Amino acid sequence: MAEASGLNIDIDSSAVKGGSRIVLSGYLDADTSNTLSEKFTELLTKKTVKMVVDLKGVTFVSSAGWGILIRLSKDAQKAGGGIVLYNMSPKVERIYRLLDLSPVLPVYGSEVEALKHFEK
Repeated sequence: MAEASGLNIDIDSSAVKGGSRIVLSGYLDADTSNTLSEKFTELLTKKTVKMVVDLKGVTFVSSAGWGILIRLSKDAQKAGGGIVLYNMSPKVERIYRLLDLSPVLPVYGSEVEALKHFEK
């Protein structure tokens, strides 16, 4: 588990064929987004291109946090995968919807639904 002040990152590489389940908790802002970027870039370097991200424990995502998720999602898509999100808190989901991020960052209500995204 990686930890930045305010953000915990737990990676399970056995959960997704060709990818990983990433459980985030805390908050994602300008200070913590660098740690997230480093971890995701490390995964992409290892050819882990499908990332299913559990946001249940995330209490806040700043514009910098959304920006890093968008950039990482585009990088994963270029490598043949992508990033999908699930288990958003109502507060985080409200901002996600206001920013209309669904074309770049698909969101699902459960891990099962999120995993199905990559079965297409």
